Amino acid sequence: MSDDYVNIWKLIRYERMNGNFRMLEAIPSNEYQTDVNSYIYQSVAFCLQETLREIIIYDKNVPLDQAYVWKFPKMKTVFFEFNDYIDPGSINRNMETFPSATDIEIDVENPEESQVQVSTGFHRPVFRYVTKLSIRGRYHNTGISSYIMESFPRLQEITIFAASTSSRQLALSTEEAVRFLDYLVCVQKFNVSSIPISDQYGVMLGFYGGNRYTDKLKVRYESNSFISGSQRLNFETDSQVEGLIQIGIFHEHGIIPFLPRIGLIERSGGNLQFLELDMGMSAVTDMVAALPNKHKGVNLSTILRQCPQLRDIYILNTGLEEFGEDLQFENGKVINGHLSFTNSIFHTSFLPGLSFRVHYISHLTLKNCLFWNIPSCEMMREIDLRNTELRTITCEYMLSVEKINLKLIKTQTNVTQWCLIQHNRVFLSSEQDFNYSVQTQNNLSLTICCRNIFSVNFIINGHNATFNP
Repeated sequence: MSDDYVNIWKLIRYERMNGNFRMLEAIPSNEYQTDVNSYIYQSVAFCLQETLREIIIYDKNVPLDQAYVWKFPKMKTVFFEFNDYIDPGSINRNMETFPSATDIEIDVENPEESQVQVSTGFHRPVFRYVTKLSIRGRYHNTGISSYIMESFPRLQEITIFAASTSSRQLALSTEEAVRFLDYLVCVQKFNVSSIPISDQYGVMLGFYGGNRYTDKLKVRYESNSFISGSQRLNFETDSQVEGLIQIGIFHEHGIIPFLPRIGLIERSGGNLQFLELDMGMSAVTDMVAALPNKHKGVNLSTILRQCPQLRDIYILNTGLEEFGEDLQFENGKVINGHLSFTNSIFHTSFLPGLSFRVHYISHLTLKNCLFWNIPSCEMMREIDLRNTELRTITCEYMLSVEKINLKLIKTQTNVTQWCLIQHNRVFLSSEQDFNYSVQTQNNLSLTICCRNIFSVNFIINGHNATFNP
């Protein structure tokens, strides 16, 4: 395979020297590169230097031959292929030859876990003209964050992809990790994976987003039981949703599933309009085990006070004990978008506490949620929001039930209605029917108490039914 590429390169060089290939902008690349054919590749690049828009520097030990006078007026992208670890010294030396290049792409093999540290002790020039940087390797390279922050101050797009993690990797200190996130958030587009960190609590609390206007945020916690002692962080923008920042925290078992303290919310939450928090709670037992540590979390009331512009709030796989008392509005808080809870567990006092301070919710969704009150967890059978007006409420369950019996109480008019949902259809029923259903195993009896409501939606095992009182 390597000989085939060498023959192609020699043919290109021959044709170019005979006046052909005057518009060729790229040379076919070879995955299996050696020191010998690296020099052949360079000789071809020299012949095409007036038109080339991309070039590959195959190995740090084979710099561009200084016997040539290198000029690449149209160069846009420089690729670096490293066998073991990133060598910034090689990047610095070679990039001086390409003053027109705006993109750098680096691939590094990292064949062994121990070979993941960037070489040091080199002069660090500043490449203000480089706007796009991509690094792909098996492991996150320790030391690469400092090099990037010092040498590339004007990036518009950055990608750092690590395919694996290792417990032997040196984690970034909290201070360095926060500084790196503050740098990344100033880049227009970023996608950085598997940043090794030593203290996810300190990093998430210390990072607050710098001067970037952040109006959409997703934070997901996920347990990583495969590597002992490992904490890592993914940090990215979304190519489909403008302005959305996504943070993924991977940790060992033991992270509490309550709402966390997040610096980006506490100090920069005034602009947030969309927030999604997923604490990664996988079972009811996670909630029970976390109870002694509940003081480390925050209340939803606190988050709503810190983010007064929030329109859409999505909370997943989370334990919710008390709503809290931080939220103070004379006429009650208004949520004009969505408030959604999925696979979460409520203390029985949570919804009444919410209703006492939130007096209007446009769209409320409760998907596969449970009530919790020591010592057991059980299905949500009474939704007590007596002070809150709802435009719509959606209740979604995965259940083996034949019927749903609903008791709907509107406190504004002191009116109670009963209905039966069966096979995607809604039938009016009576108090007697509802009371009987409470004792029937194949039926779900549910009471909704709210100030006023316009639509109740049920999704049971993927089947929809709507009651418009």
